[in-house]
Amino acid sequence: MEPIRRRAARLVVLDPDDRVMLFRVKDPRDGRYFWLTPGGGVNDGETLEDGARRELFEETGLRDVELSQALWQGRRRFLFQGREYDQDETFFLVRADAFVADVTGGEDYEQGMEHRWWRLEELEATEETVFPGGLSGLVRDILREGVPGEPSQIVG
Repeated sequence: MEPIRRRAARLVVLDPDDRVMLFRVKDPRDGRYFWLTPGGGVNDGETLEDGARRELFEETGLRDVELSQALWQGRRRFLFQGREYDQDETFFLVRADAFVADVTGGEDYEQGMEHRWWRLEELEATEETVFPGGLSGLVRDILREGVPGEPSQIVG
């Protein structure tokens, strides 16, 4: 079966203490767990920014946020729910006060997702799977150098 090609908008949500919000997702088909940033597929006719805002609202309840320009872009192939995806991802930065995510607007599999705020040191120390790989280093670069003028390329 041919992989599903899609565009995705993902969000690096940082609180005032520079902690990153991540969601723990379980693939219902094979039981694997992994952590990832909020975001997902962009609908036809939707801009990346509009898709990012919609996904953020559906997955966290946050609305009316200010997005940075694109931070990073990458392409990732992965299996989820028994289907293969070939996804072009664009990441944006959002600053927000710490909050408890309201996932009631998301997909069925998202309804019970665990979420938490991670300190960068915790991300560096975890043995759990986190997407994108090297997230703590990418965030440290943003904190040190600011949002890049052009999005940089990252690998899954």
